[in-house]
Amino acid sequence: MFIPNEHTWALEHDELDPNDKVLQLRTFNDLLEHF
Repeated sequence: MFIPNEHTWALEHDELDPNDKVLQLRTFNDLLEHF
């Protein structure tokens, strides 16, 4: 799970591998739609 944040640590700004299964959410509450 990856939740983007404007205060993300610099080392977390790597590109995501499109071959990995990644669920990208805008907010923590968006988890309710998936679980």
